[in-house]
Amino acid sequence: MRNQAKMDEIETRFKAALEAGDMVEIKQIIVDLDIACPISGTRNWDGCTSV
Repeated sequence: MRNQAKMDEIETRFKAALEAGDMVEIKQIIVDLDIACPISGTRNWDGCTSV
């Protein structure tokens, strides 16, 4: 049940950030979740320009 609560919190944060156009918060969510770039595999989103 803890996992569902965590997923709900992340979804709420992400939706709010998207609706507000808050790119700083979106980046913070990515950092908080330790999401890697699907292309390079790194977690250095500051230099990620591959799209």
